[in-house]
Amino acid sequence: MRKYLVVGAVAVALAGAGTAVAVGQQAGPQTTFTVEAKVSPNRAGTPKRPQPVRIRASAEFFHVEGVEKPIVTHGYALFPRNGDYNAHLLPRCSKRTLDQYGPDRCPKRSRIGAAKASAYADDIITYPTVEVFNGGPRVAWAYVTMYRPALVREAIAARIQELKVGKWKYRVTVRIPRVLQVVAGVPIAPRSIRGWVGRGKLIVTTSCPRNRRWPFLLKGYFTEGPPHTYRDSVRCKPPRRGR
Repeated sequence: MRKYLVVGAVAVALAGAGTAVAVGQQAGPQTTFTVEAKVSPNRAGTPKRPQPVRIRASAEFFHVEGVEKPIVTHGYALFPRNGDYNAHLLPRCSKRTLDQYGPDRCPKRSRIGAAKASAYADDIITYPTVEVFNGGPRVAWAYVTMYRPALVREAIAARIQELKVGKWKYRVTVRIPRVLQVVAGVPIAPRSIRGWVGRGKLIVTTSCPRNRRWPFLLKGYFTEGPPHTYRDSVRCKPPRRGR
């Protein structure tokens, strides 16, 4: 399940202004956050009868007053061998289309997620929006729109890698472009994000571990301080008998 959180990634995905803000359990000594995630339905499918799902996730950041808030630069997420990501089943939208024409020119069914975020821009709060589009098996595009402190529209790549061995099946990597780290000379620091990802059979589950938890891991990197890691899991139910 490549995009558990968009936020996440959605992760991915669901960034400094939207898709990758939920990338560290603790962003330096002055910042923490909480994450809530839900997979619907949470009863797993099987390899023969995969279960399509939608993931909803939210993250809230807490910063110490009077301390400069850190900026997210990049991060990655790891997801388990309990599902599949079927980008080939949906139409794609390219970065070129997003850059030149915006989301309205993308095929309707290429839109696979969305999020609303809030971020600190010096002494104001800005509210970026994110639309996530299918770019194929190896990439999803998070189209971020921010109006304050200046208008910015940017498509961010969430690079998707299928891992052949080990505990994890998918790795999703996001790098936040400079244009979203600092806007009009003002550093942008995460405050909160809430979003969803999933359309049709894009994301499917095929099993539920014995402990009935789907694990995931996220690691974030910041302009100040060392990288930080967040580990958690989402509750699941085993497939019904006879599936």
